[in-house]
Amino acid sequence: MKLSKYKRTDTITLHNKVRAQTKKAIREGILIRPEFCQRCRTSKVEEEHHRDYSNPLDAMWLCRKCHIEVGREEKMKRDIEIVRRKYGD
Repeated sequence: MKLSKYKRTDTITLHNKVRAQTKKAIREGILIRPEFCQRCRTSKVEEEHHRDYSNPLDAMWLCRKCHIEVGREEKMKRDIEIVRRKYGD
C-alpha cells in the first residue's frame, strides 16, 4: 500500500514541475496561452493539459469542462489497453 502512495507522490511532484515549466515559458514568451479552449473553442481557457509530461511545452489549452472530458477519455483508453494486454484482443 505504501508503494502506491509513493508513486502518487512522485506523479504529483512531476505534475508540479511541468506546470512550473509551462508557467515560466508563458512568462518568457516561449508559449502563448490562447484566449479560448482548443477543444470547444467557446469557453475561456482555464487550464493546460499535458498528454506527455516528458514534453512540458506540448500542452493543450482547455476550459475546465473539456479538461475533465479529455482526462476521462484518456483514462478510458489506458484502461482498455490494460484489459487488452491482460486478456488479449
